Amino acid sequence: MFRGILILVVTLLSVNIFAKPLDRQKVFYDLAVSEDKARKEAEKKFPDAPKYYPPEKLDEYYSTLMDDRLKENDRLNEVYKRKLLKKYKINLKTLESIRFEGLNKNWPLPPL
Repeated sequence: MFRGILILVVTLLSVNIFAKPLDRQKVFYDLAVSEDKARKEAEKKFPDAPKYYPPEKLDEYYSTLMDDRLKENDRLNEVYKRKLLKKYKINLKTLESIRFEGLNKNWPLPPL
């Protein structure tokens, strides 16, 4: 009996039954903002080649640049995602659920 009650309580806490649709939309919006911020910061840290970069070295430059930019973008996304999890007191499963719900329901996204 006690075990069943414990499982029910843990399940209810992980689902966050008190989240309202408007709250979920705010989380979705903030997630999109944080992803845009990570992308912009990664692009700033690893900018495109200068205007007068030697053409024969562009392939090597862009290959390295894209790897570095992608790694930095992923790192920053993780940092900002952890902040959102803490801010909204939700777990990663809930955040991913909100992401898919927002995309499926075409919730508003921030302007680029």
